[in-house]
Amino acid sequence: VVGGGAGGTELCLAVHHRLTAVDEIEGVEIALYTRGQVLSGQNEYGRTVIRETLKQRGIRLVEGARVLEVMDKKLKFANADGAVREEAFDHCLWCTSASPASWLRNSGLDVDDRGFVLVDEHLESLSHPGIFAAGDCATMSDHPRPKAGVFAVRQGAPLMENLTGKLEGLEEEALTRYVPQTRYLSLISTGDKYAVGLRGCWGFRGQWVWRLKNWIDTTWMAKYTSEVRDSLRSMVQPEDSKEESAEGKHKMFCAGCGSKVGPDVLSSVLQLLKESAYA
Repeated sequence: VVGGGAGGTELCLAVHHRLTAVDEIEGVEIALYTRGQVLSGQNEYGRTVIRETLKQRGIRLVEGARVLEVMDKKLKFANADGAVREEAFDHCLWCTSASPASWLRNSGLDVDDRGFVLVDEHLESLSHPGIFAAGDCATMSDHPRPKAGVFAVRQGAPLMENLTGKLEGLEEEALTRYVPQTRYLSLISTGDKYAVGLRGCWGFRGQWVWRLKNWIDTTWMAKYTSEVRDSLRSMVQPEDSKEESAEGKHKMFCAGCGSKVGPDVLSSVLQLLKESAYA
């Protein structure tokens, strides 16, 4: 596994638990490679607990490893002392930090030194008012934060409000400001219904932490099953539709494929088709 952040660490421990405890496969060898320290963005308590856990599971931790090349069944990396090594693998799982799309640098938008779009407290581009960016593709110039899901999720509401406000002609000062929190809770599962919790300089662990994490995760995912399913159902089955099919179910609402396309685009394409027909 390449990537020693929370995601890579959790993935590594989950794979180990699945292969050894669930599938009961013997002789499994797993290694975790990270460019700096494991959990470099977390506190020392978290790093100590994870190092101990990896050691107990027999997972080899390689810190200070800068990956140079991934070849066919082989990983080439440089150690902290600069020495270049190669190690063979059967499967390589990549779980490194977020990287910006390469086209952003050539878009004309102001970007930071890594290539992420620079935005203000309204999530609006510093160089191009009217263009908004949120989540991992953006960096707030006055409030830079790690590329973590907790920030992307909380940007959703102000982003929607500001997009709507912009379309309604609101002035800049009337848009919604978003200032991200400075600390957030990290819950890292160790794969065996046990987890480590970290926030600022605090740390704790236990089965109860895993239960908390599991409740948060399942509650969150439920929003993307029931709510999205209901939303999609309302799109194809209007509430005021009383007409039923022979099977006793509501008929699917359909306005035709053209209804999915804006009038300007549809008109221009139809015009091109007419012109080509007489060419």
